[in-house]
This record gives sequence, C-alpha cells and structure tokens, in this order.
Amino acid sequence: QNGVMSGLMQMLLLKVSAHITEQLGMAPGGEFREAFKEASKVPFCKFHLGDRPIPVTFKRAIAALSFWQKVKLAWGLCFLSDPISKDDVEKCKQKDLLEQMMAEMIGEFPDLHRTIVSERDIYLTYMLKQAAKQIELPRASES
Repeated sequence: QNGVMSGLMQMLLLKVSAHITEQLGMAPGGEFREAFKEASKVPFCKFHLGDRPIPVTFKRAIAALSFWQKVKLAWGLCFLSDPISKDDVEKCKQKDLLEQMMAEMIGEFPDLHRTIVSERDIYLTYMLKQAAKQIELPRASES
C-alpha cells in the first residue's frame, strides 16, 4: 500500500523493536501503557493520547530520506544484533550521551531528525495546548 521501500523499512523497524523487547524483556511504549493504567484509577481523569501516531511519523520520516539514505539506514538496521542491557538503556538517558547520539543522527540523517524530533515536538506541543484548554461543563439543573 505504501510502497516496497516503506514496507521493507517497517519490517526492519519491527525487527529492531522485537530485538529490544527480547533483550530487555519489555516492549517499547510500556511507560505509556503504565501511565494509562494509573490514570484509569483516578476518578473523572481524562486521558489524552498526545503523541503523533507511529505510522504517520514513520511514513513522513521515510519519505524525507533520499534513496541512498534509505539504503544506508536499512543496512544499519539489518545488522543491528548487539546485546542490549538495562544498563545500556540507563546510559542512553544521560544527557551527554543523548546529545551525542542526536548530533550523530543529525549529521547522518538531518531529514530524519527533522521529521522524528522537530515535527514531533511541534505536534506534541499542539496536543498539550489542546489538552490544557479549559472545558466548559454543562450547567447543573435546578434539581
């Protein structure tokens, strides 16, 4: 439906996601599921799904890459099989390492950074503004 290259990239990203899940014993996005579970315990809590849908972000990211960038990214994803530990995940959360990784991504795939980070930040900001809007409640009847 979205083209051969997009389909292949989706398969590769699913492979990476499965690799991470297998290595860490937890699926990506688990923090969102846990947040939803906890929010469900709060009476009258309104839960907003504020992130841009993954298929939209993915489609825009792939479309932004040149043919050779797609090949380079696919090649890197094909051979991603290094073990990942929970310590590795914690190291990635460190500001310096995260900034270094972002700088590398910007250098190699500037259009990918624009789509995955910059556009997503704009989308998230919009959704936060929508969630923060005051909601008028219906007036209570005299009874």
